[in-house]
Amino acid sequence: MTAILAIDAAWTVQRPSGVALLVNVGGRWRCAGLAPSYQQFEKLADGEPVNWDSKPTGRWPDLDRLLAVCRQLLDGEQVSLIAMDM
Repeated sequence: MTAILAIDAAWTVQRPSGVALLVNVGGRWRCAGLAPSYQQFEKLADGEPVNWDSKPTGRWPDLDRLLAVCRQLLDGEQVSLIAMDM
């Protein structure tokens, strides 16, 4: 299994940053999580779906929390690569 955490970082802390978790199992890629902000991505770990109608807010990333959410979404597996567009 290969897992990629992709972050489209905002230019300022006031703007939201998009987050995606992609996973390849058996040669097939799928999206394990996608959200328009760090906060909404973190809520995926609690089973809360992304509210695409709400206006996401910005903040500094908590990488430990993001990786913990990824481990939960990946059933305990680790992220293989972090890609950040700055």
